[in-house]
Amino acid sequence: MNYGNGNTLAQPLPSQASGSMLPPAASGSGSNAFAGLPLFPFGVFGQQTSAPFTVPNGQVPQAPWLNPFQSQQPTIPDSEDFTKSDEYDNVLFNGLTAARTYGISYLTAMNCIPVTPGRSVLWWKQYYLEHMRRIDRLVLRGTHAPTPFSASTSVNHIKPTPGPSHSMSRKPIPRPGPSSSKLKLKRKAPSPTPESDLESTSSESESQSESEENKDDDDDESSVEDTPRRTRRRLSSRQSKHPNDLSSPSPLKQAPKTKVWRKHVYHLTIPRRLPTSPPRPPAPVQIKRGFAFTDEDKSYFVRFLLWEAKMGTTLTKAAYIKKMNEQVPHHTLMSWDTFWNRAEPKGQVILEQGREMARRAQDRSA
Repeated sequence: MNYGNGNTLAQPLPSQASGSMLPPAASGSGSNAFAGLPLFPFGVFGQQTSAPFTVPNGQVPQAPWLNPFQSQQPTIPDSEDFTKSDEYDNVLFNGLTAARTYGISYLTAMNCIPVTPGRSVLWWKQYYLEHMRRIDRLVLRGTHAPTPFSASTSVNHIKPTPGPSHSMSRKPIPRPGPSSSKLKLKRKAPSPTPESDLESTSSESESQSESEENKDDDDDESSVEDTPRRTRRRLSSRQSKHPNDLSSPSPLKQAPKTKVWRKHVYHLTIPRRLPTSPPRPPAPVQIKRGFAFTDEDKSYFVRFLLWEAKMGTTLTKAAYIKKMNEQVPHHTLMSWDTFWNRAEPKGQVILEQGREMARRAQDRSA
């Protein structure tokens, strides 16, 4: 200090003498004032000039060092408004994208956001948690939030610009042309694709892209990419055009048909007259599983029931079957019962017709 002429000349501070407006580095921290951050270009998160976080317009960050002779301003409380804002989304997008690039955690990156009036670090964390799904999708997709347009611009003429992954997923798949073998055989030009199909496909892809970009992403947990589907009509037409082409998809294998068991029906013929003598037992014809019901067996069955009707017997079904088994023992009781049920006409019908013919014969004789 020099008190020569009574003028007090203050010696400049070390930081002012060097011409720098940065605060002095913390003790023990060395040249890096932000311990824990990786060593990439100095001040990426510490200096506003090269920071990945861009402060929204109209919000000037407060300097961490204040003039000691300046009156302290009251602390402004954080805003409780966490409404979606494209400006705030871009701030977080820039910082979190840089954090992913340099391998820094999201927490460390968000702690380096410049503090603004009403927007503290805690406020930015709460805003990120409120819109985490949408912001994470923006970071993974590598696209900024859509910038607000002027009021004079028409909404109908503006279409959102899809990201690279979105444009790749919406790229229409070219249809394969006709095979060379078919051209050599018939030399027919391939049928042109209807314009209506192309227009419907393009309009459908555009409407899907617009709806996915404009809807609220907070409640949407599905992926943006969607695989284009093929209609059954295209697959069926391709299979019909190229039945022997190895590149075409193989037709669906049909399930093996189950064999439906159908019972065998024994068709019988009833004669117009009653028999004059009792029927003779048929000769047995042996097969792998017992004995077969031959035409002789069928004739015996009809003549036996007609003879019983002529004799005026009124027995039950089981009694008639037992009587037939006694005369023709090579067929069991169960076999005769099955034959009775599968006969056409049934045994009861044959008995009724036999009794009717016997009644008419008695009327004629009388």
